Amino acid sequence: MTTRTWESLQIPTPGTFVLDAAHTRIGFVVKHMMVSKVRGHFDEFSGSVTIAENPLESSAELTIKTASISTGAPDRDGHLRSDDFLAAEKFPELTFR
Repeated sequence: MTTRTWESLQIPTPGTFVLDAAHTRIGFVVKHMMVSKVRGHFDEFSGSVTIAENPLESSAELTIKTASISTGAPDRDGHLRSDDFLAAEKFPELTFR
């Protein structure tokens, strides 16, 4: 990847850059009952960042498969996929733009 100078900053040249799933982790940490922390991640996702000629017009998009949530506890993961939380059957993807 090459860079360019914009307002005294080094930024990437224009183009679209795709997340490398082998080197990316979409993770989270939440407090449980104000005592412990639950850590987890999503196994299936895709995303990209598009750097525009005018950097202020750049954009990013991330799509996560909700059923791919993993906290290391199968019962908890099933509950998180349920309608109480992610409703993975009704909403199979989370998309951020």
